[in-house]
Amino acid sequence: MRPRHARVCLENEPAAASSWLSIWSSIGKTFQQCRQRLENLPDCEVSVELLERKSPTRFSNSPDLQHLEANWATPHPAPDAGTETPISAVHLAACANPEAEAVFAAREI
Repeated sequence: MRPRHARVCLENEPAAASSWLSIWSSIGKTFQQCRQRLENLPDCEVSVELLERKSPTRFSNSPDLQHLEANWATPHPAPDAGTETPISAVHLAACANPEAEAVFAAREI
């Protein structure tokens, strides 16, 4: 019998033990569960292929958003952080609930 192959393509492999507070926690758990189930199949080889981040990206025209995307999992300040000029492409808004967030987003659009 020929071995079956399962390939998963990721930017980075989810950490086995991430904080339950992380938005990516359930995704990491799902990945680990799927991987375990595939590895338990007879004659199945599982491999993880890490995909490189190549230019141009969807945020090539915005250095602020490019920095935010590249450092999402392990945040650190933008190179110009601490200056008087705020990052103009990124706005933070606190909303009372999801409905208020949707209304705010619609008004901004």
